[in-house]
Amino acid sequence: MHVMTVRGPVAPNSLGITAPHEHIIADIFRHSGNPDNILEDPDLAAEELLYFGRAGGRAIVDVTPIELGRSPAKLRQIAERTNLNVIMGTGYYVDAVYPDTVREHTSQELADAMIQEITEGVGEEKVKAGIIGEIGSGRYHMSAAEERVFRAASRAQRATDAAITTHASLGHHGLQQLEILKEEGVDPQRVIVGHVDSSWHHDIEIDLGYQMAVADQGACIEYDMVGWEQLCPDHLRAERIVKMVERGYEQQILLSSDTCRRSFYHACQGRGYDDLLIRFIPMLHERGVSEQAIHTMLVENPARMLAF
Repeated sequence: MHVMTVRGPVAPNSLGITAPHEHIIADIFRHSGNPDNILEDPDLAAEELLYFGRAGGRAIVDVTPIELGRSPAKLRQIAERTNLNVIMGTGYYVDAVYPDTVREHTSQELADAMIQEITEGVGEEKVKAGIIGEIGSGRYHMSAAEERVFRAASRAQRATDAAITTHASLGHHGLQQLEILKEEGVDPQRVIVGHVDSSWHHDIEIDLGYQMAVADQGACIEYDMVGWEQLCPDHLRAERIVKMVERGYEQQILLSSDTCRRSFYHACQGRGYDDLLIRFIPMLHERGVSEQAIHTMLVENPARMLAF
């Protein structure tokens, strides 16, 4: 087994503390219309990631979709400069920003393209993808084109055993995503449903009910918006993680911060990629989460999901 980084394969047990849902080089302006979402400077990105490394981070997954400014060459350059394990995703985001490629090709043709990126690599540098995603769907329904991408991702997963990571923001549509993936024969244990912390209810059991419904099928749930206080205050995010750990789900929890804005950089007086480790993890400790549980969520679970 191995984890595929942009510099080549590494042993899963060498991965270390991992942030499994981040953006390093991206142009999410194409989706958001916010120029703050343009991250294109590899030198500045490397400087920002060094904060993450100094805080103990060793691996980071760039889940930037193909059509949102992903740059395999820059990711390799950044990995070489920082000596971090950088993992690159493959796949397409949501219907609103799909390129013509998605609309003109069948699920199998799209799957073949993802398989090629995983097995042969991308561009002259032949940088290989190490995970499928993030792939997303709309808050209230999955469009026909999004379903085609999910079916393509499923077939690529079955052909390569690479895990799938999803964008399921501001709702409970991770359950619909899982149904499509399972229809195509994907083992839910190879799926990460993202953004389970992108909204919250005053009744905590509504949130926990959704998260348990995903995890009970075998998938991992990802609290990947640490620091996004406007979507869910971190003390409430921590409370939900504590409850899920108490209920025995620690082996299915991943933690990250979805850093995708220049204003998040330390250079712009932002929180940085290291905020998860230096501020949020102590919040979990203060609430009684054990060191072993933290290690499971930061090290063991990402290594298991990224290994294939």
